[in-house]
Amino acid sequence: MSLWRSMMGMIKEKSIRMEKARQLFEAKEEYFICNGAMLLEKQVTCNQGRDTEPIKIFSAKDIQQATNNYDPNLIFGSVIATVYKGTLDEREVAIKVKGPPTHWPFEKMVDFFLNQVTIKQLISHKNVMRLYGCCLETEIPMLVFEFISNGTLFDHLNGKCNEIHCRISWLERVRIVTETSYALCYMHYGRPRPIVHLNVKSSNIFLDESWTAKLSNFGFFGFNCTRRRLFLE
Repeated sequence: MSLWRSMMGMIKEKSIRMEKARQLFEAKEEYFICNGAMLLEKQVTCNQGRDTEPIKIFSAKDIQQATNNYDPNLIFGSVIATVYKGTLDEREVAIKVKGPPTHWPFEKMVDFFLNQVTIKQLISHKNVMRLYGCCLETEIPMLVFEFISNGTLFDHLNGKCNEIHCRISWLERVRIVTETSYALCYMHYGRPRPIVHLNVKSSNIFLDESWTAKLSNFGFFGFNCTRRRLFLE
């Protein structure tokens, strides 16, 4: 009798595991379809039939492996999103996942992440942080960017980068601002529909290994219908 109970317990436990795995698979599939549909709608609206920069779709398993199962020691940013340093396709990347709890509605959070995918496909510029791909299998999509080694302009201006013992010189600041203006000028005048960042600040300007400015975080972007209106605003 004890053997029978043991066997039945094992069968029940296996059934529970299989049911959980099935539910997880269905949830991933549902998130992928839902987020993919929203992303496609944004692309159609924004691109108006024009070609876009291709991005790669990563699986949730790819992201889990790249972050070493979301190792807290790999976190180097956590405000709206939690940002992990990871490795994908044999290169270092920055992976944005759902951040700490916020007062934002769920729909706004999804929109914020998908906006960044949409806009990065429209902009290809040396002073804009590159988006490699995204994962649509989670409730909140995850984003994969190039890894920028020197932190943000805000960090350096406020002495928060441990690797740098002196603040950026005024000459370097002018160069960084000039490079950022190149990216903004391209967004405003280099496309048929001007793109407005709406959140330009020192913490959204990253510096790579050669100290080149990289504008990032396009979650709040908007379009302006005419350049005259853009100029007036």
